Amino acid sequence: MVDLRKVAVDVATASGTGLGKRTRVTSGGHLPPWEVIMSRLLIAEVSFMAETSDLEPKKVVRESYNRISRAYRGDAVSRDRGYFRWLAVLTPLLQPGDPVLDLGCGCGIPVAQELAPTFRVTGVDISEVQITRAQALVPEATFLCQDIMAVHFPPQTFAAIVAFFAVIHLPLPEQRPLFARLFNWVRPGGYLMITVGHRAWTGYKDEWYGALMYWSHTDEATYLAWLQDSGFVVQWRQFIPEGTDGHVLLLAQRPSGTAALPRDERTVVMTERDGGTESGEE
Repeated sequence: MVDLRKVAVDVATASGTGLGKRTRVTSGGHLPPWEVIMSRLLIAEVSFMAETSDLEPKKVVRESYNRISRAYRGDAVSRDRGYFRWLAVLTPLLQPGDPVLDLGCGCGIPVAQELAPTFRVTGVDISEVQITRAQALVPEATFLCQDIMAVHFPPQTFAAIVAFFAVIHLPLPEQRPLFARLFNWVRPGGYLMITVGHRAWTGYKDEWYGALMYWSHTDEATYLAWLQDSGFVVQWRQFIPEGTDGHVLLLAQRPSGTAALPRDERTVVMTERDGGTESGEE
């Protein structure tokens, strides 16, 4: 969504009026520039909301990633990016040859590319352009162009599921049911590494890498409750700052028993790796 205050400050600064100064806006009097700017921006915001209210979120996500695939992600990324540190937490828990699902895999860079030499990777993404690029960039992996709420896998297929900045592109009502599906797909004793929202927010942003984009997420506490209700035990978390807020990276495990544990028997162990945080990566 449009950050009205930031835009207003930028406009006032560029115009040289500055917030708090007074500028003649009519022949009969003066109005603070802040009021003039805010009234115009509120009209623009209402117009933007009206324009996006009838959009289909998944269609926006698919078409926008088709459009901005290369602007968003090149054919390689620097190894100092957080993705590699996060995967280094997960991979020692797996065995060579284990099947791993990369949910919202994009063009396969960097997750599928990093994992494919050691594990049997399947990637799923809604964008045709992203999947075409992934098939070329990581030919040893298997890629499916499907909605992650429509794709199907047999129960207990994967030793691990990785979902970086993917679930938050789904409409919020679909996210809790997705966790139950993920629990079903992962083997007993297997892992889910996922990024979720830190604070609740739903909306569109225009001109994100040159295209309109949609996100929807609830707060961290709700995600933790949803994961536990689905049967996962959260083992590890890390806050990933981005701008004035950020995301939360979670590592959860399906207990070795095939049945979900009663909620009052579940334990959530919340620890910070290296006592620090990572920078935003999306």
